[in-house]
Amino acid sequence: MSALFDAKELQDVSLQMAGAGRFQDMRFQDGFERLIASVNQEARIGDAAALRERYLRLLSNRLRFERDLSAEPGILEERLAPPLVIIGLPRVGSTKLQRLLGASGDFQDLLFWQTFNAGPANRGEGPEARIADAMRFLRWRSAANPKVDAAHHLAATAPEEEMYLKELSFTISWPMAYLNVPSFIDWLRGADHDYVFEELRRLLQYHQWQFHRGGKRPYILKAPPNLGFEEEISRHFPDARFIMLHRDPVDVIPSLGALSAQVRCLYSAGEPDVASVTRWWFDEFDMAMQRHLRWRDRKPQSAVLDVGYQELLQDDLGVVRRIYAFLGMELGEQHCVTLMRASSSNQQHAQGRHEYSLATGGVGRDEIAEAFSVYSQRFADYL
Repeated sequence: MSALFDAKELQDVSLQMAGAGRFQDMRFQDGFERLIASVNQEARIGDAAALRERYLRLLSNRLRFERDLSAEPGILEERLAPPLVIIGLPRVGSTKLQRLLGASGDFQDLLFWQTFNAGPANRGEGPEARIADAMRFLRWRSAANPKVDAAHHLAATAPEEEMYLKELSFTISWPMAYLNVPSFIDWLRGADHDYVFEELRRLLQYHQWQFHRGGKRPYILKAPPNLGFEEEISRHFPDARFIMLHRDPVDVIPSLGALSAQVRCLYSAGEPDVASVTRWWFDEFDMAMQRHLRWRDRKPQSAVLDVGYQELLQDDLGVVRRIYAFLGMELGEQHCVTLMRASSSNQQHAQGRHEYSLATGGVGRDEIAEAFSVYSQRFADYL
């Protein structure tokens, strides 16, 4: 059976779409070729057209960035304020906290449409085409599987995590969320993750140059796969401050597996194997947490504020006060009014309830508790 996708053909088509002669930075290519090979050999593709469109968009956005960087080398002279990085296991309230802090106006958000397409198709083009493209994708996403919105709602003009920028490196684990690509993941565990955060810094400079040139506000970064890569983040974002959110892994792992099963329905054929997806994420974040704990042992003076999930749910404004104090920033009364409005408009389950259970997750309570026992003991006060 012939391969469904051809890495070279996808690159050639993206070059034609962008009107470019070649890719200037080829560090992404090894990961891209390995991902495509894994997709062809191991994934059960349902919507091949949508997946092809995804890869062409990613490649085209790499070319857009290279085009603008060649024309405007001053992009990489943009000075970024030390970012605020929200870390922790997935499903711990990071999206709620990111959007709440963003409403204050003191931090720099990344809007979904700005990350979905990192640069304009044509130089000098306004935002309308990119917003429309993001809205088209989100309509397709909701129609393909409405349950995804209940688990993680997206809106074109709302703040979102930086995963869509990091995806341009083809050196992150995110593809496993929507496809079965185990050989790619095996390669990824030995790959150079420093490259991912070098690229992210450059792309944030590109973002600031486009929308907030010379900006002083710190970016809010938030993506669960950042956990365990604090060393690399600190290397490329000196003086970054971290907010570590904590939740019982026995609640986190089944929720994450159920979410990934719904995301897999977007591109994969057949009913997703919830148990195998959950097992993979369990292993992945077990290793990530071990890396995180080793980093904290090596760098005990690192700027990290610990926050419990239940604390965030029950007193989000109190959490924000703690964060402002941690950052040495002033939280005025008008800020509090704005944040209270933002909190009331961002209620949990507004898009429907995300259902999950240990019974269907394939990883038992005792196994999860044992794997994360060191973490749970160390941060028991926050769990």
